[in-house]
Amino acid sequence: MLVRFLLLCAIVVSVLTQVPFDRIKPRRNLCRTQTEDFKSWRSFSYITPPAPAYDDGSIKHTLRTISDSTPVYQAQIYQASTKDHFAWPLLDFSQTAVGKFQTPVYIDFYFLTQGFNVPSNGYASIATFSPDGDTPNRYISLDMNSQGMLYLNRVPAQNSPVGNWIFQKTNNLINDNTWMNITVYLDFNPAGGIAAVWQDGVLQSVANVTGSSSATLGQLHLGIAASGSISSGSIYNYGLNVMQVCEPTNTDVTTAPSAPTQRPTTTQPPSGTTTTSASTTTTSATTTTLAPTTSGPTTTQAPANIPIPQETTTDSPVRSSSTKQTVSYWLFALVVLNVIIQGL
Repeated sequence: MLVRFLLLCAIVVSVLTQVPFDRIKPRRNLCRTQTEDFKSWRSFSYITPPAPAYDDGSIKHTLRTISDSTPVYQAQIYQASTKDHFAWPLLDFSQTAVGKFQTPVYIDFYFLTQGFNVPSNGYASIATFSPDGDTPNRYISLDMNSQGMLYLNRVPAQNSPVGNWIFQKTNNLINDNTWMNITVYLDFNPAGGIAAVWQDGVLQSVANVTGSSSATLGQLHLGIAASGSISSGSIYNYGLNVMQVCEPTNTDVTTAPSAPTQRPTTTQPPSGTTTTSASTTTTSATTTTLAPTTSGPTTTQAPANIPIPQETTTDSPVRSSSTKQTVSYWLFALVVLNVIIQGL
């Protein structure tokens, strides 16, 4: 009977302590935000493949508009390669006037795949995050596997094997040709960092992260890095927002930014018109004529309608009072079960 009781305790404690919500700060007190609208290359510090072709012989990328005039980024693999595919527009915050983001931060962006299939023995990274500027020595990645599952990789340390998660949802899979909202919470705290990912508002992946002495976010890649064996498929991004969470002070922004951004209403292939910040330039269906400049990204308001994880659900970044009540109910149930077991 004692063995049964101890086993029951272990199961309940495992469920209740699986996700450390108390280590994830709520999405408020935003003291710095930065938005990328993908209208021009000028915000990006480094672009692979580079100008003027933006094409390395197996993968190419471009900035363009889709039929509802939404500006998007597209990376397209059009044939297999003997080397890995890389289409990486890089935001290097260390090169901006205000410097790196101090973590914790929330990172939002929209993401869509078209005909993109990851082989069972391959990989695909749709974003990377590094505490470093210039040449990063440490980064974590957001990857997808052959089943279409998004997961945190290179956690808690750079060379950690896949699967070192606190929590991972396995049945919330990517739907091809469907826009998805991705929200990432990232804290490079050297005393105990953590990362969490929500997919369309549903908690997807949580992992401990080896922090850095600066506890900063220095670089961010979107686009795609993938196995060279993949022969076709496209990745789209739009609506990137980085938001720094600060401790409450008199100067903190206590409400989320309110500039509206709508999810694209179409998933049809992009038109042949590419919108830039200076003008509308007619280009071919796969290239843009605007070369990158050295100007840094501007800081603007973030979209207001991006789904935010709610504090009243089990997928919340904050343990709510209802969750605390649930814990009390579990403990009460344990006591009752113990009485029953003792009477058997």
